[in-house]
Amino acid sequence: FELLAACANGADALVLAEGLQPDMVLLDPHLPDQNGLAVAAELTRRFPAMRVILMTVQDSPESHRLTRECGARGLVNKNALAQELPRLLAEIAVGEASLAST
Repeated sequence: FELLAACANGADALVLAEGLQPDMVLLDPHLPDQNGLAVAAELTRRFPAMRVILMTVQDSPESHRLTRECGARGLVNKNALAQELPRLLAEIAVGEASLAST
């Protein structure tokens, strides 16, 4: 995997995603300028092939529901990012959706 860009807010995420057209976007649902779930929903609406993965500190049924509702393909716990992210990216890259979070 190659990191194409990093940004600090939802507005920049939308602009960069449109310009770069990445295969995947790793997104925090808590952004300083807008709701990250709304950004995820906008990305998946505008770019259906783009795979959005949310990072969270909350592993709850509600987190999983919100992930599905916004169209994100995966959910990874920030506390297990180093352990879980490589596996999750590999699964999603081959088309397997994963809402597993540890």
